[in-house]
Amino acid sequence: MKKSILLSLLAALFLAGASALHAGMTQPMLKKGAMPEYPDTARAQAIEGVVVIAALVDEKGRVFGAEVVQSVHKSIDKAALEAVKKWAFVPARQDGEPVMKMVHIPIRFELEKETPFLRPDKEEAVAAS
Repeated sequence: MKKSILLSLLAALFLAGASALHAGMTQPMLKKGAMPEYPDTARAQAIEGVVVIAALVDEKGRVFGAEVVQSVHKSIDKAALEAVKKWAFVPARQDGEPVMKMVHIPIRFELEKETPFLRPDKEEAVAAS
């Protein structure tokens, strides 16, 4: 439960602060979601990097569609994409009404870390588009 809360807080900060907001527009906020498993094949080959997933979050907070926009390796890309497709969000709102919104979600895979994590630095921050 503690890990889920931390993940939600990190994602909310990234999603909310990644880009300039339009007047009256809020960004989707991660409500629930597990980080992907580090694929055994990638771990065995010492493959690391940041996968960026573009996800369209619908008016109910579901991931309507998602695709890899920055690739690392086939197995890592697949793990990240499958995880994000299962995430649930608080939907974006415009003038108080829920709306669809695209977000870019960077997920870093590092061998030193136990599990992949969201990448907070500026050049790879989660961005709404």
